[in-house]
Amino acid sequence: TSRRQRQMCISDSIQIGGMVEVPSAALCLKQFLKRLDFVSVGTNDLIQYLLAVDREDPDVSYLYDPLHPAVLSMLYNCINTAHRAGKEISVCGEAAADPVFAFLLLGMGLRHFSMESARILPIKEFLLASNAKDAAALMRRIHRAHTIQDIRKHTLEYLSLIHISEPTRH
Repeated sequence: TSRRQRQMCISDSIQIGGMVEVPSAALCLKQFLKRLDFVSVGTNDLIQYLLAVDREDPDVSYLYDPLHPAVLSMLYNCINTAHRAGKEISVCGEAAADPVFAFLLLGMGLRHFSMESARILPIKEFLLASNAKDAAALMRRIHRAHTIQDIRKHTLEYLSLIHISEPTRH
């Protein structure tokens, strides 16, 4: 039932958003977007649950990697699903504040990033110095890669070819 059918006093100008933090939500995003105005993908939890890796457990945390092909594929699908539905999508979490990962997200078509305030300026400067068409070309190239190592190698080679260096981390 809609808000109007339930006779709730809620302004129509208030947008309703959702968080995508588990793989099942990412896989059902098309259905959720029918009722939402925007979504934000929380990479910390999504990656942890998608890869079944506890990022806080020192015995397995090394397996937690945003460049895993499954992670990139799921994010790419979420971004494209939101775009096709005409809905705004953002990505938040530690991965969004990583310059290499942010460049890949740019290549997937993402234009809204959320991160801790200390990372905003370096990532903004990095992305403003980048070209979305270059990022999209890199994404087409790494879609053929099947390992984290190959994805990382292609990404770093590509960034050096187009003369973009990672910002220094503070």
